[in-house]
Amino acid sequence: MVPRGDAAGRPQRYPVKITVFCDDRAGILKELIAVISDDNANISGVDIRHDENGEAVIEFVAEAEDVGHLNRMVLGLRRVAGVRAVQRAQTA
Repeated sequence: MVPRGDAAGRPQRYPVKITVFCDDRAGILKELIAVISDDNANISGVDIRHDENGEAVIEFVAEAEDVGHLNRMVLGLRRVAGVRAVQRAQTA
């Protein structure tokens, strides 16, 4: 069954966790947020930490309409300079 959306006709959205492993550099968070928001997705949470190599690990909880929408966000994030890997989970 395909979700029909809310009373206002907006599509149903599902929270998904996306983890980005990337360089720790000025401006990268802004670029990553732009990729997600430019795809018309809401970000409901962000957590930033560093791994043992000193690289940034950024976890987003974003709202995706469907798997295709999630895949577009992941592909866009992978294109940002300095991103080493992007992992996703089905639910946040």
